Amino acid sequence: MGHRMSGIVSGENIIGRILEIRQGLDPVLVSSDALSYPGVGSSGAFAALAPDLKAGVVTFNTSTSGSNFRYYPDMNTLANPVVPAAGFASTANVCAISNDHYAIGGTGSPFLYVFKRSDHSLVTVATSGLGSIYGVDFSPDGTKMVVTHSTTPYLRVYNTATWAYTDAVTVPGGAGNYGVAFTSDSARFVVMSASSPYLAIYNASTMVRSFGYTASTKYNPATSYIKPIVRHPTTANSFLLAFSSSPYIAEFNADTQTFTDFTALTAGGVIGAGYSLIVDPDPTEDAVYLRHSNGSTSPSRTMSKFKISTRAPYPAQSPVYRNTVWGSTSALTPFVITYDTPYKITGTVRDINNNPVARVVRAHWRDTGELAAQTTSNAATGNYELRVPGIGPFDVQFMTAAGELLNDLFFAQTEPQPV
Repeated sequence: MGHRMSGIVSGENIIGRILEIRQGLDPVLVSSDALSYPGVGSSGAFAALAPDLKAGVVTFNTSTSGSNFRYYPDMNTLANPVVPAAGFASTANVCAISNDHYAIGGTGSPFLYVFKRSDHSLVTVATSGLGSIYGVDFSPDGTKMVVTHSTTPYLRVYNTATWAYTDAVTVPGGAGNYGVAFTSDSARFVVMSASSPYLAIYNASTMVRSFGYTASTKYNPATSYIKPIVRHPTTANSFLLAFSSSPYIAEFNADTQTFTDFTALTAGGVIGAGYSLIVDPDPTEDAVYLRHSNGSTSPSRTMSKFKISTRAPYPAQSPVYRNTVWGSTSALTPFVITYDTPYKITGTVRDINNNPVARVVRAHWRDTGELAAQTTSNAATGNYELRVPGIGPFDVQFMTAAGELLNDLFFAQTEPQPV
């Protein structure tokens, strides 16, 4: 249930974190103590979320078979993790998941395992010629899987129906820090590298490179075993990139081969090199989160929230994004955002003269009094919509303007309805 950020955090006594993301409010910690996890190394942990935005996979940067990754049927709760019978016999660092399969990549033999989601059985996949796996991604249509690895030619695409594979015809920038993601049409993929070309586009069928960015090191990923590239949630064949130089995040359109930088955070919120990105699947949230080094800021913070439509940071950054929640800045935090279709409460706010007004409107869980959502009614229409994570019951609170009496406001509202 709900709209949650779930992660396995390095550098803390409490490893598992689940944050409820609330409309118009800071996230709130839901649970963490009783989560099942095998432990996390100092770096290299990773997480991937399925297209259904619920199931996921997490790797734990350890070489101990049976303790180096988990399949979670519900990342909302991180409950009931599955450990497949076929153990991965080296350090597991990266992972990916589709509707039908999930993949684990590591630094040593067997390098790559692929499992069926239906029964967690191991799929026979040829790994000859592979080296340490740096990145893996399934195409949005589920028909292909790409891996980046440490042995020339560094890139391989598998057909998920037959598991036949094709290696790259043109090598990328060399073995190194790769992030990789398919275009939304599943026909191409984009790969980031620590060597020139720092960003390249490949045809997923022919494995020929059609574009390579060689101008400078600006769009160079910051470190190994990261997720520095994710598909844009609304613009076809575009991506969001995390990189090592200010402003640390940019948008790249694979059709036009153009970059558009985001706006860097200003004084008091300056950050450091970007490690990973996660797009909020709630379209009304219009948000992408950047996991980064703290850049010696005060107060320190290791995660920042940006508005995708404007490419600017949110004006208020929640204190929950400080490194006291997200662990050591020298380590990596794999996290995902799950999303269930919310319920909504709608209504209209008017003043004593029956004119529509803009007022803060809040929804509270009736049983606990805890805030569930907050918004501001539209100044022109008086209308508001609160997105809440369940059927309730909820109590709706209307905040008055300075000097305004509560009974000077007139409002109408409906019971929570599915969106």
